[in-house]
Amino acid sequence: MLPHWLAHTWWTHRGAPNDAYHWFNLGECLFWLWCAGIVFTRYLKHRRARERWYAFSFVAFALTDLREAYALQTWLIVVKALNLAAILFLRARLRPLYPGQLLMP
Repeated sequence: MLPHWLAHTWWTHRGAPNDAYHWFNLGECLFWLWCAGIVFTRYLKHRRARERWYAFSFVAFALTDLREAYALQTWLIVVKALNLAAILFLRARLRPLYPGQLLMP
């Protein structure tokens, strides 16, 4: 069981059709899946194992946004921060493999 502070709920979706936060997170989820698709396509072309993990990290980030579209708890914020750190780490590790190119995404 999570400690009380980690299980704290900051926001929940109430089902209102004009709930911008809910729809924004669903849109973000689709964006991160699109990024994962681009990276995975590049992985299929170059077969660099790091790109597979990079694509997976975007899928994981998309899943956290999907969860956030319905509820936001402290544990989710922690997971999102760790996932963002993984994305930035992998991006830094991939940059030397593509000198002179904008690393997409």
